[in-house]
Amino acid sequence: MGGDLRFFVYLFLSGKNTIFVKSKIMSASLNTRKIHIIGQLAKLKDEAIILQIENLMQDESSEVELLQLLNACSFPDEELREMLQLTEKRQSSELPEDERVRLFDLIKEEEKLRLERINILGRLAQLKGIPLLQLAEQLDIQAA
Repeated sequence: MGGDLRFFVYLFLSGKNTIFVKSKIMSASLNTRKIHIIGQLAKLKDEAIILQIENLMQDESSEVELLQLLNACSFPDEELREMLQLTEKRQSSELPEDERVRLFDLIKEEEKLRLERINILGRLAQLKGIPLLQLAEQLDIQAA
């Protein structure tokens, strides 16, 4: 390109065919820039594809983690039975103070886990890009 520029300057100073030579140099410069841009676009396309694959893999990993959290976020059977027994007893008679406190502790624990499950389901639905009700149907979750 340096030689082309010197030639152009010479022609410009001598006044010979400057317009023709100038357009030829510009045309070569544009072609070089086009090739460079196409190369950059191809590289960007490859990088974008790699990022998409990495995002899909991350999403799959996140989905598995969220499902594992959801499974781990369940109220233990023994505590559920105890809560149900105390609830029945409370309906038939007044509970002693220690049982009443235990019942309310169990209720708080169960509600805390329920809220955590809803939070996890919301994050999972957002990750999948679907409404929460649609996710509940996919996972066969029935309203209590």
